[in-house]
Amino acid sequence: TTPDGFLVTALDGSTVSFNRRFLEMWGIPEDMTGNTTPGALRSYTERLVRDPVEFTEEILQLYSDPKMDSQDVIHLSDGRVYERHSKPQRIGSEVIGRVWTYRDITDRWRAQEELRLSEERYRVVAEGASDGILTIDTSSLILYANEVCERIFGYTRSELLGRSLTDLMPPEMREVHRHGFRRYLQSGQHRLNWQVVPVEGMRRDGSRVQLELSFGESVVGGKHWFTSIVRDVTERRKTARALEDSEKRYRSVVNNIQEVIFQTDHAG
Repeated sequence: TTPDGFLVTALDGSTVSFNRRFLEMWGIPEDMTGNTTPGALRSYTERLVRDPVEFTEEILQLYSDPKMDSQDVIHLSDGRVYERHSKPQRIGSEVIGRVWTYRDITDRWRAQEELRLSEERYRVVAEGASDGILTIDTSSLILYANEVCERIFGYTRSELLGRSLTDLMPPEMREVHRHGFRRYLQSGQHRLNWQVVPVEGMRRDGSRVQLELSFGESVVGGKHWFTSIVRDVTERRKTARALEDSEKRYRSVVNNIQEVIFQTDHAG
């Protein structure tokens, strides 16, 4: 059984033929199936759509130009969504009528709409984040980067999109990433803790930046996406290193002084 509903009309809009699926999709009663009057089925079906005026105008426009092909989407009042194709019916080079094809795409439309809303919610959260957020595909190509990534890496977002993630790594780490990523895609196992991974990144100007990454994986529309939260810890590590160096110098001085040093409080 074909999933599509078919309707064939003459040039004046009168009904020539249709299949059972067309009747089922539009809920057309049996007593109307013999009515071939031009516009009879249109008058019935237009009551079921969300925008009957637009629905009728598009049909009349096609009848006014018999050679025109058309493809559009129709929203019904009950929430169903139909995809409609219309093309001329020809015998040789002569146009003698029009063929209409209707397909119920409600489930696909809802899935796409849910995906669109999910992506919109993701963008709202990502754009308000204080850390960088990067999303890549299984080829390590960057699909999304928020504004913070511009400040971390020195690229504009338009420059980041479509760029390989390895471009943001020091040269000596690129093949390591490729090998590890391929291994994960093949086995599903990763050796690193994806919660917090300290790495070194590379800015557009070639300078290096100290980063902490957290990874997550998701499946969107049947495709695997990997999202990383990127935190620039360069200044924090510089401060920690300076403090560590200061303590080392202090200990060195203490250990090399020949006389005893006492540490006292204000009371002596």
